[in-house]
Amino acid sequence: MEFLIHHLLEASARRSPSKEALVHGQQRLTYREVARLTAGLASALEQAGLSRGQRVGIYLEASVPQVISIFGVSQAGGVFVPINALLHPEQVAHIAKDCSMTGLITTPAKFAALADVVPEIPSLKFVVLTSQGDEPETSLSRLSFDRMCQTEPAPPLRDAGTEKDLAAILYTSGSTGKPKGVMLSHANVIAGSTIVSTYLGITRDDRILAVDQEHRLFNFDFFHAVADDRERVDAKRIHTLMSLGMNCAGILICAQLVTCAVDHEGVFQF
Repeated sequence: MEFLIHHLLEASARRSPSKEALVHGQQRLTYREVARLTAGLASALEQAGLSRGQRVGIYLEASVPQVISIFGVSQAGGVFVPINALLHPEQVAHIAKDCSMTGLITTPAKFAALADVVPEIPSLKFVVLTSQGDEPETSLSRLSFDRMCQTEPAPPLRDAGTEKDLAAILYTSGSTGKPKGVMLSHANVIAGSTIVSTYLGITRDDRILAVDQEHRLFNFDFFHAVADDRERVDAKRIHTLMSLGMNCAGILICAQLVTCAVDHEGVFQF
């Protein structure tokens, strides 16, 4: 039974291992490949000291690492905290302190921009960098995202978590003050993705185009796509998701629809 977010990915990888799951530019990954990278990241996060319920910030543009990070943090028993890539360093620091963030997954450039505020985040223990680049001096443990994803996954064990465990903390944009966090359990996210996918009639034969909060085009087939396998573009559904992307909290829609895509074995493309 799939009751944790990463269970959706694992189940789809078992059912359709060779099916295309994630597309970004010229990069194409199957469900088997996404699950393998996710399992490697999860094992490496546990080796880095991440414990059940600890928060990991995901401060990335829409990308393959962003998707892998969501499922990897979940599989490691952590709580993923997506951070809007447009926020100022002071806002990012507020989020990190507010949720007692333990780890941060980001790019060297974004980490460099946080150099002045990182010392203000006492809970932060490690940073995972998705590429090589100039990095500020820091006492934090610095880890390579690519190397972590290549970690040999630990033998599968029964998950200690339950559907009532905290899965994510999603923060508002902070346009009217400091960003405020909304806490979601695994059951919340899975139920939300089920409602969205049912309402939109998502199947594994569809690709759904959407606009995120930064007004970039996406095909959100990954959370519910992981449950269905679709590749047909429907103009009505494109319009519906574009409206959702621009009028709802883009980060929540992203999380729910990535879950939907995974749960229905569709394709998440951006």
